[in-house]
Amino acid sequence: MSRLRLRHVIRVNPPCPRFDQLGPTDDLTFLPMEAVWADSRLDTSRVRIKATVATGYTRFQDGDVLVPKITPTFEAGRSVPISGLLGGVGAGTTELHVLRPTESVDQSFLAYITQSHPFLKFGEAEMYGVAGQKRVPDDFVRDFVVDLPPVEEQRRIVDFLDAETAHMAELREGYERLRSLMTERWQVLTRRLVTGFDESHGDSGMAVSWLGRINPRWPITTIGRVSRTYMGTTFPHAYQGETTGETPFIKVGDFGLADSRGWLSTAGNWVTRRVAKTLRARVVPEGSVLYARVGAAMLLNQRRLTTRESIVDDNVRGIKFSGGDPRYWRYLLTLLDLGQLSNPGPVPSVSESQVAAVPVPLPPEEEQLRIAHRLDEFNDEHSHLNQNLSNQVALLKERRQALITAAVTGQLDVTTARGSGLQ
Repeated sequence: MSRLRLRHVIRVNPPCPRFDQLGPTDDLTFLPMEAVWADSRLDTSRVRIKATVATGYTRFQDGDVLVPKITPTFEAGRSVPISGLLGGVGAGTTELHVLRPTESVDQSFLAYITQSHPFLKFGEAEMYGVAGQKRVPDDFVRDFVVDLPPVEEQRRIVDFLDAETAHMAELREGYERLRSLMTERWQVLTRRLVTGFDESHGDSGMAVSWLGRINPRWPITTIGRVSRTYMGTTFPHAYQGETTGETPFIKVGDFGLADSRGWLSTAGNWVTRRVAKTLRARVVPEGSVLYARVGAAMLLNQRRLTTRESIVDDNVRGIKFSGGDPRYWRYLLTLLDLGQLSNPGPVPSVSESQVAAVPVPLPPEEEQLRIAHRLDEFNDEHSHLNQNLSNQVALLKERRQALITAAVTGQLDVTTARGSGLQ
């Protein structure tokens, strides 16, 4: 085993002669950052012609290893060995380092080195730039020290790690499928309960376009007839850093602070009465349903409930229903796809009048209470199972990196490991 710097067995960001040999209209594989993954999520389906990526893009070819250089993608260990490119050539985001191995190092073994704990941790320490835009310098890659076994041993290690990581990927995909099925189950149960529709009603159920059939005993109204909408307030940047005050100032980014039942009792910023009065901020009552009215956050269809009087950002709207259980209305509105209502344009948005015109069922208050209680119980169960799945996925990720690190640093004898039931 030889201890050396990677610069002696690889070339970092080398020229790409195969790219130069293509004609201007020849097709090649294109890889934006979202397509670069270290597992089956690697997406090489995108195609561009050479002329459109001749400048301003990273060039690579079959046999290279791609290493994301920017945070947080680098720390996620999304380095990948590349093969099977269209014409053997590709271009992609400039946020990639290209590592081209010599005959002294196996391509896949090199990729596993760049996914190991020491490489990622030392690389993170060497990053430069401002927060959110830090990058790993190419000199770090060149100077990274490795203990390199003979190529034959590298390939034995690669065979072992390929089998182990493939098994872990199957487990992760199984967890993700289960998570998806759980979400579908949650949506089906929520829709069934908030509409009160029993299949035994057959065609006698009353139809609401976005919900389907509802309990024929319930009247149908519109959101605007049974609620009041509260507008948001535009806050100058100077006021958005206050962390103390009497009233929470809720932005779309605060939606993630809600509990599993959607109640939002805190915020990143707070507003004093003096500031609220100065800016003539509109107060959203306790028990209002909040939604994002613009952009990507709107398409997530997240709905939150206020636990106290609040002030909301202009990108947020609050709906206070005149009667019934606010929990029922939140669960009902989680099913409303605002993307279907949004105005066309580069940034999707929805108006208050569009939301107000949406037809909704109006069950008796005692029915709303019963439905909300049942969905709270189910939501707690769903959140608990979802957290367990997330923990399993995190443990798999940790085990994968630990196994890769042990194998490529010589701490694990893969021949012994094969016989120990690790596979």
